Amino acid sequence: MKLIKKIKEEVTEAYDTWLNSYLNGDVKTYNSYLDDAYHFIGSTNNEEFLNRKDTTIFFKATADQLAGKTDIKNKTRIIEIFDGLVFITEIFDAYFLMESEWAYYGKFRFTSVLQKKSEGWRFIYQHFSMPDSKAQEGETLGGEKVSKENQELRDAIKRRTAELEIKNRELEIETSLERVRAQAMAMHQPDDLLNICKTLYKEFNTLGFGEMRNTMINIHNDADKSFINYDYSDEIGKTTNHLTYTIHPLVEKQIKKIRSAKDAFSETYFEGKDLTEWKKFRKKIGEKTDSRLATTKGLYYYFYSIGIGSIGISTFGPISSEKKILLKRFRNVFNLSYQRYIDIANAEAQAKEARIETALERVRAIAMAMRKPEDLASIGETLFTELKALNFADIRNTEMIINNDSKETIKSYYYSDYGITGFIEMSYKTNPVLQKWIDDLKKADDAFAEVIIPKNEMKAWIQFRESIGYLPDPKLNKATSVYYYSYSIGLGALSISSFQAISEEQVKILERFRNVFNLSYQRYSDIAQAKLQAREAE
Repeated sequence: MKLIKKIKEEVTEAYDTWLNSYLNGDVKTYNSYLDDAYHFIGSTNNEEFLNRKDTTIFFKATADQLAGKTDIKNKTRIIEIFDGLVFITEIFDAYFLMESEWAYYGKFRFTSVLQKKSEGWRFIYQHFSMPDSKAQEGETLGGEKVSKENQELRDAIKRRTAELEIKNRELEIETSLERVRAQAMAMHQPDDLLNICKTLYKEFNTLGFGEMRNTMINIHNDADKSFINYDYSDEIGKTTNHLTYTIHPLVEKQIKKIRSAKDAFSETYFEGKDLTEWKKFRKKIGEKTDSRLATTKGLYYYFYSIGIGSIGISTFGPISSEKKILLKRFRNVFNLSYQRYIDIANAEAQAKEARIETALERVRAIAMAMRKPEDLASIGETLFTELKALNFADIRNTEMIINNDSKETIKSYYYSDYGITGFIEMSYKTNPVLQKWIDDLKKADDAFAEVIIPKNEMKAWIQFRESIGYLPDPKLNKATSVYYYSYSIGLGALSISSFQAISEEQVKILERFRNVFNLSYQRYSDIAQAKLQAREAE
């Protein structure tokens, strides 16, 4: 039984390679699969009892009539073994590209006989034929029962029906493509790629991708050799995974292939031991459990490049060349829409950068105008206003902190938009949270410190603030938590508090304001020190 299965696998591989060469006009490959004793009977008058040499000559002369202009659908293949000979009978509908449209030509039968040779399985006999279109169901010969006119009408109806099927299929495909296009055009942020994966999954299933496991979009980051995998299936739902290029040799190979060209294609499959190892790898990197993998005998991955990443599917069985072409059409539609999103995102990023630079300049200008320590309150107000304009939506206040190490105290000039502008000098030894905060800031001139006051500590924190002289804060009294973010400037710190955690991007923006303020405050400090020394000298 295993031997028969092995033979059928070998023969199928040889047959598919030969058929692909036949449909694509590859004369060299086509000829290599014919045995020296080969005989051929074709479907036309000039294709009778040809030997290998004559068959290849005839194919070479007519290959251009097939290459890129032929497609076969609705295939039925039967493989039988008799005394060491393998008989393959394949029945299919043939379509030919007429001008710019695919037209149904008719039903064909390919009968092939293969024999195992030293170099592998080779064809020793083939017979191509078409059914007698004059014979009706239940008849062997049509004879003269059917008139020429009726026969022509029947043929015309068959062709028209097939053409309508093609057009209906194309309309179905275009409708699916439009749904993906609309979803891609609606993108506003990277996570929207998951919605596109979901739409792709639904449309591929509608179009007959019954063997599909999931849909994927990968976005590459060459700077740190990593990529984000956006993934969807009805079984698992939406998932996102951050991975590196070198996480697995086959992943590395696939990415290298995909990055080789803007329209590159990559195909990878796992069976047997390789599949077992791949399942272990998926579990290791944190992929969600997919119960369908427990029973599958194979897993196939197909990806098309989109320049900065790839779009693809995984399936439980190999897909046809027709489906690969269809996958590429979806890639083309998505690629155009995604490129539009990238262009818009880049434009928005540039506009945002311009707003940040303008905000930095406003803080720089007021900091450069400092004449006395009390001016720090105005800087805090400007900083608050600019951060609010940059979508720091949950910001509570700003604080400009100056160290007084000789007294183990800090001076804080604080501001918020509900009318509280204050100044306080306090010892940082009076509270362990405050002391750790200040100690962290003193570790380096550009140190960063983050302090979180959770819900269960809020009451004690509010009482501590009021006990050392902070003005009452009605918003803080209603908050469930508060987050403090501070950057050292050596002589002190620039700090904000927020009712919600801020993003990594916002932390980086805050650092840029720190850098601007640090230079300006250092200038003020140097001038003030020089004036003090001048007065002492007098």
